Amino acid sequence: MLDKTSPSLPRGMRYENQLAMIEGMSLADIAREYPTPFYCYSQSAIEQKMQACLKAFEPTGAKVHFAVKANSNINLLRLMAKAGLGADIVSGGELTRACTAGIAPADVIFSGVAKTDNELEYAMHKGVGQYNVESIEELHRINTIAQRLGVVIDAVLRVNPEVDAGTHQHITTAKKGSKFGIAYSQLDSALQTAATLSSINVRGLAMHIGSQITSLEPYSQSIQRMLHWLEQLQAKGFAIDRIDLGGGLGVDYGNGEYLEYSDYAELIQASFANYQVDIQLELGRSLIAEAGILVSSVVSTKQSSPNNFVLLDAGMNDLLRPSLYQAHHPLLAASLSTSARPETFDVVGPICESTDCFHKNYPMLRPNTGDLMFFTVVGAYCSVLSSSYNSRTLIPELLVNGENVRVIRKAWTIDEQLKLEE
Repeated sequence: MLDKTSPSLPRGMRYENQLAMIEGMSLADIAREYPTPFYCYSQSAIEQKMQACLKAFEPTGAKVHFAVKANSNINLLRLMAKAGLGADIVSGGELTRACTAGIAPADVIFSGVAKTDNELEYAMHKGVGQYNVESIEELHRINTIAQRLGVVIDAVLRVNPEVDAGTHQHITTAKKGSKFGIAYSQLDSALQTAATLSSINVRGLAMHIGSQITSLEPYSQSIQRMLHWLEQLQAKGFAIDRIDLGGGLGVDYGNGEYLEYSDYAELIQASFANYQVDIQLELGRSLIAEAGILVSSVVSTKQSSPNNFVLLDAGMNDLLRPSLYQAHHPLLAASLSTSARPETFDVVGPICESTDCFHKNYPMLRPNTGDLMFFTVVGAYCSVLSSSYNSRTLIPELLVNGENVRVIRKAWTIDEQLKLEE
């Protein structure tokens, strides 16, 4: 049974008089004004997490950049900008969002394996501070554009350390054969090439080994390889003074497994104690995931064999991660009850796909039609993956600050969608 001390409750939430509260508002009150389904974030949870992150990494001297792909809502990016975070982007659209939110272009890292010429030109006009280069071919393309524009850009080479982070195959990025990064066997060649290019100043090395990593071991292995390459390159005369360690720190999706900022910070501090380099981090999920919930209503229950079902008004178009990654997002009731014994249900949505299933054999009290429920830990890689599949409304996002609720993304209705097709 759930109670007020349930470890599944995310930051910024509690049960009060048996009702789920996000900051100073009950979900029931919010849902009376805003029809389900909708995303909802706690501003205090975001701010507290950012401050905890900055405090943990302060002794390392690392500059923290928020991975915009985790949640690109401009209102949330403004909170990142206010806290002094930079941005890690992977598209021209994300650059526009970061700059509009108030993040200085000089504090932006442009990552991504297939930056287009138009995106690169746009970034150079804006004055992006760093480009993470993923191939020798990209070095030539960036140099050509920079020469034409008459600028010299700072770059780092993203190297694939060929370390298995032990995460889902869809979010592992540093195994041999990955599309990401320069193979370390090509590193010397890449640096020799860069030395001949007049419009690129290669400042350092970068890595990003995956996402939802809950052990320090993959980081330790990767950092040791980066340090080995750093020593080799400096011995050859290359002026390498910047190391980008990427991100990927795991959060608790209900199984108690996650990675503390302080533990990773201690590893970084110990590893780089004897090296004079600037360190950068690109954190996304760990900053925002726990601050978000997805609120949904029960359409009906369904008696069947061998499984019984709970049918929700939220679907895989609203929350794709369970279908895409077999991800687990705890589902809680907005109103607690002790009047019945838990049963097991398959929790599904209305989308015409067999993969529109959030949970199998999930233990919960039998809900009634209209009951409010909410998925937790959905602040990262959830709203950004939502769509209007099955011609459904793209659902809104709300931000709660104390007793104030603000719409930070309006619903995109079918009527509004049709206007784009006329």
